[in-house]
Amino acid sequence: GFLTPDEETKGIVQRIYREYLSGKGLAELARELNGEGIPSPKQHKINKGLLRGEKEKFFEGKPCFWMPTTIHQILWNETYTGVLSSGAYKSGPLGSGKRVFVPEDERVRVENTHPAIIDKDTFREVQERMKKKKHGETQQFLLKGLVRCGECGRLMIRDKKLFRCRYQKFTEHRN
Repeated sequence: GFLTPDEETKGIVQRIYREYLSGKGLAELARELNGEGIPSPKQHKINKGLLRGEKEKFFEGKPCFWMPTTIHQILWNETYTGVLSSGAYKSGPLGSGKRVFVPEDERVRVENTHPAIIDKDTFREVQERMKKKKHGETQQFLLKGLVRCGECGRLMIRDKKLFRCRYQKFTEHRN
């Protein structure tokens, strides 16, 4: 298969890069995209019928919103520049079922495999800005991954001393 840009979503990706470089933050971008009713990548796949099996059943009837982590993944993804890389993970110890992260310099990377929708200079500028904004290690909490929202069933996150639905900040979701 040959990768081709999705004409419906390529403008959104370009906008995300442009607006991030203009100074907008990840949460601000997520709020704007949700406010404008622009489908998130997962919602786009659901709308197109591209999710199958268990994933399809899990997301059935649940709207999928833009999150700062989604924006971050898009901004970090070199595929938009026409580059494909492979080998980000390798198998862990035999029988463990775990994957081990492979450093970038050890991966297979091929340029110009498909049309780029983000030029390399823009991508480089975004990476530089993201590295400057990177925070230190975050503290892990005992209940992380266990507390769910009573309204939508999604995982809740710790916000200061309380737990809240992670979607509450980026949508009109009430909790």
